[in-house]
Amino acid sequence: EAMGYIAQAAGLSIQPVPFNISTARDIGYGSYQNGSWTGALGDLAAGVFDIACLFYQRNEERSRDFHFTSSFQRTQFVMFSRLKTEPMPPTLGSPYEVWLSALATIFVQTIALFIISESCQTSRISNLHWHRRWETFTTIEEAESLIETGELIFVITHDGTFYRQLFASEDPSFVRLRKAFEKGGRRNVTASFNEEAVTILQEPGFLFGTHSESSSFQYFRDVCDIFFLYSGLPTQSTQFITRKDFPFNHRIDNAIIQSDGFLYQ
Repeated sequence: EAMGYIAQAAGLSIQPVPFNISTARDIGYGSYQNGSWTGALGDLAAGVFDIACLFYQRNEERSRDFHFTSSFQRTQFVMFSRLKTEPMPPTLGSPYEVWLSALATIFVQTIALFIISESCQTSRISNLHWHRRWETFTTIEEAESLIETGELIFVITHDGTFYRQLFASEDPSFVRLRKAFEKGGRRNVTASFNEEAVTILQEPGFLFGTHSESSSFQYFRDVCDIFFLYSGLPTQSTQFITRKDFPFNHRIDNAIIQSDGFLYQ
């Protein structure tokens, strides 16, 4: 019924496709092997069907070929942050060669940033230099450790679902985060609203937590790259997965947002 509502809101039709779900579960719904996808993802990539509704999580490999919608059962939480430093490049040569390559890269980047700054008549070199990818957290322990040690400052919105869960839930994941938050003390930041939080997150060194079906998550999806904690959290939520080239991805996302009240009922 819920999928029918979402399909109607997105202007799509549902046609059953026979699929051995027990086999799919055994192989994790499909994986990338020898240059192609297997299982449900293989059928999705081949165009046997256009949308798969799976309990399946986003990672870098899957995100290359598939679009992941937001989840729609209100149980998944996400955390994200800017990287404080660039990741180390793959070691293709000796450590000496790697260091020389790194120093040469830094030198060239510095010169390029200086030229850009002079040509634009601006002094925002530091802002350009600090532009980084977003951190991916694989376990709750990793996020907990970064908060406790002060490597990342925890940012939460005061009136958000995540804030209430953080201080009320007895789920082991939230207990760990709550203790880490308390140890962080004054280092942590409580934002009054989403716009304030996203301003804070423009600088590296901050970690944000939000509920994947909250208004803040939908807001941040438009301005940030979101990465899921893959384990250590409550039961994962259902997501629609489509091919990258599927033309109705945006309509499906909007339909899921519209379905929030319907699913609540």
